[in-house]
Amino acid sequence: MIHLYRHETVTVVELAHGRVNTLDIELLDELTTNLNELATRTDVAAIVLTGSGKVFSAGVDLPRLLAEDVSYVRRLISGLHTTFENVFTFPKPTVAAVNGAAIAGGCVIACACDLRIAADTIRIGANELGVGVALPAMAIEVLRQACGNKADEVIFSAQVFDPQRAQELGIIHQAVPSNELIDRAVSVATTLGQFDPDAYRLAKESLRAPALDQIRSAAVNALVTQQWERPGTRARLQDLMDKLRAQ
Repeated sequence: MIHLYRHETVTVVELAHGRVNTLDIELLDELTTNLNELATRTDVAAIVLTGSGKVFSAGVDLPRLLAEDVSYVRRLISGLHTTFENVFTFPKPTVAAVNGAAIAGGCVIACACDLRIAADTIRIGANELGVGVALPAMAIEVLRQACGNKADEVIFSAQVFDPQRAQELGIIHQAVPSNELIDRAVSVATTLGQFDPDAYRLAKESLRAPALDQIRSAAVNALVTQQWERPGTRARLQDLMDKLRAQ
């Protein structure tokens, strides 16, 4: 589900899970395991996070979510929080190479990276409210860090944006032709990886501290989990899936 490729001091971490790299417990756990290992390796100066095929990540695996009981929902919310935080606080430089659609949780994982470079044909956005589910607290803080005073528009509009608008909103930093994406992301990651690692880590910790303080003092995730578990929420998600299958 996770493929790793080396480019000298940069490791490319590729999500490779089904057709659209949906997020489920297994993928989240494997990504967390890989990040924990890469964080300690002295031969890895930076990472690039990307997706396989034509999609970065379509977000949570909704068919799996609907097929499982509510205990899976609780594990999934916890797993999303852990993974978002692990990407957000990874002690080395992180560059997202957004190769295709990055929707909902896929958008959040990209925004948790230090810099985000996208193919110029992608669509990206945090559209959770549009499909009837609340955003975990960690997702809110990641988007607030990435988009600043434009986070309200990103979250409340529940839209999926083209690269130009995504750059204006702070979701991505740069758009490049698809065939240049990985080379550009690796080049940027290589440059960031040349900074003193302790200096970079300390700067990142300081930048992230307000968001993490907010998360660790909040009790939002329990309420989010309850909202995801409600029969009405599951019914709306099922209706959405039925409409998508009918298209």
